[in-house]
Amino acid sequence: MRQKRRFETGSVSAEEWNRAEARRAANRLGDQWKKNPWLPGSTIDLGEHEYAFRDALGDLDAATLPPAAVDWLRWRYRRTQIDRQDGAAWHKALAQDMPRRVADAGPRPSDAGGRDSKPDTKPRTWHVDASERGSASKRTLPDKPKAPKARRGKGFGRAGRPRTQPASEDELAVLAQVYRENAGLLEPIMAGITDQAKQLAVLRTLRDYLARPTDAEVCKRWLALVAARAQI
Repeated sequence: MRQKRRFETGSVSAEEWNRAEARRAANRLGDQWKKNPWLPGSTIDLGEHEYAFRDALGDLDAATLPPAAVDWLRWRYRRTQIDRQDGAAWHKALAQDMPRRVADAGPRPSDAGGRDSKPDTKPRTWHVDASERGSASKRTLPDKPKAPKARRGKGFGRAGRPRTQPASEDELAVLAQVYRENAGLLEPIMAGITDQAKQLAVLRTLRDYLARPTDAEVCKRWLALVAARAQI
């Protein structure tokens, strides 16, 4: 209703209104399909690719299948045969996914021709026409590569805890300066530590404490470290 009021006042163009209305009609039909997959309708118009889509169905007769499943298959055809060429994905959709969707839909209801068998109005479909402004699909773009899985270990990148991963050359220079300026304090602590990663953790904790002495969490970590070495 807000968009309707904006459309009536001229702040929303007719083109933007039509695109939004097509999405709303498709959403309404999709919601109805959750209750009745046999409800007639379609949310995408393949345009000039319609005949190629019917040929690609092979032995499948779209007229005998649940419209909800056929609509899903039409979108898969656009994804795997129009926006990009992915024969393996299209074959999987036909051979594996489609039979499962047809089985989930169940038999055609006996009241298929009743009052509830058709939407209130013919839904506006999404046209596959790259020449129209605003119709370019993100499906034409290659998939973004997945980020490598983060490798985490004890103390690795955790807030509030000293890191134990290797230090860069710049950080080593800073930590060396911290050690030289606080050698009297650090020597008793470092005497019983042979692991280089733990030595780095001590230096990093002291560096943080010297940089932010009023930070309660940093102060707590440094006091805990000193107390633990005192017990040893």
